[in-house]
Amino acid sequence: GYIFRRSGSNWTEQAKLTATNGANGDYFGVSVAMSADGGTALIGAMGDNENQGGAYIFALNNGSWTQQAKLKAADGIVYDEFGAAVALSADASIALVGATGHVGVSDTSGMAYLYTRSGTSWTQQQKLTAHDGMKYDFFGESVALSADGRTVLVGANGDMILANANQGSAHIFIRSGATWIFYAKLTADDGTEYGNFGAGVALSGAGSSALIGSSQGTSYLFEPLP
Repeated sequence: GYIFRRSGSNWTEQAKLTATNGANGDYFGVSVAMSADGGTALIGAMGDNENQGGAYIFALNNGSWTQQAKLKAADGIVYDEFGAAVALSADASIALVGATGHVGVSDTSGMAYLYTRSGTSWTQQQKLTAHDGMKYDFFGESVALSADGRTVLVGANGDMILANANQGSAHIFIRSGATWIFYAKLTADDGTEYGNFGAGVALSGAGSSALIGSSQGTSYLFEPLP
């Protein structure tokens, strides 16, 4: 991963980030996220350890970037592809990581993991799955967090809707206390087979608007969210 800083209209490379235990085939950098102040970076490496995957936290201290933590799924197994998608809350206190190959509700339906930070220590807080997950949903293909981490959005671009294979969906979770609770499943009104709705997702800072991308050249805006 490469860090660039802007001065006026000029961008300069500041740092090159690498995993301390990186190896060929890790796909380190397949997904990236940053905190609002640019002082924390989260980098996915879904090929790590025979595609079990990992995600790395880097922090900026006194002008230098150092690896702070490596996030892994407590129940991770090979071919989970943990790190396929990553997101950070604005203050870098919450991290969200997608694992598209994980056995969720069904074989390879996918999962997303939430982590919370205390000081420099990170703890797995919760696992998210689609309540109606099926094989090859690829839940976790894309992930997003609102600025405060209250709202979570997870794409499942392989989800079969009615008889349409790979039409896709996106799932919203809302935090209540220390737990994120399923709120809604989003689909395209004009969705088609192999539309791959959920291939990319984004949330506004307040979490009140959701943008969902598909591989068929269309994006969908949903609002308002709670």
